[in-house]
Amino acid sequence: AYGITMTEIMQELKEIVGERASSSPGERCCYAGDASQITGMPDYIVHPRSTSQVSRILQLCSKKLIAITARGAGTGLAGGCSPVMGGIVLDMSGMNRILEIDIENQQVIVEPGVVAEKLNSALRPYGFFFPPDPGSLAMCTIGGMISYNSSGMRSVKYGTVRNYVLDLEVVLADGKVIHTGKKVLKSSAGYDLTRLFVGSEGTLGIITQAGLKISPLPSARKLILACFEEAEIAGQAVIKIFASGITPSACE
Repeated sequence: AYGITMTEIMQELKEIVGERASSSPGERCCYAGDASQITGMPDYIVHPRSTSQVSRILQLCSKKLIAITARGAGTGLAGGCSPVMGGIVLDMSGMNRILEIDIENQQVIVEPGVVAEKLNSALRPYGFFFPPDPGSLAMCTIGGMISYNSSGMRSVKYGTVRNYVLDLEVVLADGKVIHTGKKVLKSSAGYDLTRLFVGSEGTLGIITQAGLKISPLPSARKLILACFEEAEIAGQAVIKIFASGITPSACE
C-alpha cells in the first residue's frame, strides 16, 4: 500500500530508533486504542527519544505516505490516539524529561511524555504547581494534555491548559521543526501559533517540547460540603458564590 514492503519500512525505522520499533502482533494490539471504544490496528509501534528522531520518522512517513498517530499515556476518551488509519503509532511517553525549572520566571520546559503528577511533584519543593487537573492527572502526559487542551475541576479558577502554554517545539508533517512562541510570560508579536496547536489533537504536528507557565501553590486549602434539598437550589448557590466575589478552585 505504501510502495515499499513492511520489512523495508521496519528496517528504515530501526535505522532511526534502533530496537525501539516493533511490528509484533501483540504490541500492535496493545496500541490499538485509548480509553475510548474507538480502535484501529497499527502496522508499527515506534518509541522515539529525541526531536531529531521524531523529525526523521515524519520525513519517512511523508515520503512514503504512511499514516502516523501520536500517543501519550492513552488515557483519552475521544479516540485521539487510536490508529484508525493504521500506519505508525508514535509512543511519546519515553520523551519524559523535565528539562528546566525556572522559578524566577515562573515557567518550566518539559518533554511531552512527562506525567502531569510527576511534574507537580518536582515543583512542590519550590512552592509551585501546574494547575490543570484532569481526572487522569496521575497518568496523563503533558503532550496529551496540550493536544486536548485539558482542564479538570480546578479550571473554574485557574483555566485550562491553553492558559499555561508559552512555547511549543513542534515537528510538522514534513519533518520540519518549529517553535510557536517565546520564553516570556507575555508576547503580543506575530501570529499566536501556540494557541493554534493547543487542542489540535496531533493533527497539525507532533509536540516534542513545551514551555509552560506555573503558579504558586495556595497557602491553604479548605473543603466545604453543603447539602441541598433540590438540585436547582444547588445550582443557584453556585451562582451566588461567584457573585459574592469568592472564586473556589473547584466546585463539584
